[in-house]
Amino acid sequence: MEHGKGIGHVSLPGPFVVSEIKQLNIIIMKKAEIVKEVAEQTSIEKAVVGKILETFMLSVEEHLLNREHVALSGFGRFGLKKRAAKMGRNIPKNIPIKIASDVIPAFKPSKKFTRKVRKALDKN
Repeated sequence: MEHGKGIGHVSLPGPFVVSEIKQLNIIIMKKAEIVKEVAEQTSIEKAVVGKILETFMLSVEEHLLNREHVALSGFGRFGLKKRAAKMGRNIPKNIPIKIASDVIPAFKPSKKFTRKVRKALDKN
């Protein structure tokens, strides 16, 4: 199973820095790679798997837009998270700027899934 080649922008919980991400050897798996892997494991055509994945993603998006959370038992929950307003800095002009509060989509892994990942990573 070959995944994406590089390390891209990854949003991780907590104060991770690039060096820590490289130490974890995080690889970005693209949607096409997920489709290929699921198709191979289930013997379902890639086009059908792609349509199912796309439908799933649109469904999650629609529920979030309606301010509804989507929970997948044993995996996690897609929801909305409010970011508080804060002060930032315009680096080129070296002046402080106010960054408004915002609502963003978020994923919270289940305790079961988190324990499984931690256990697997502790072995390495």
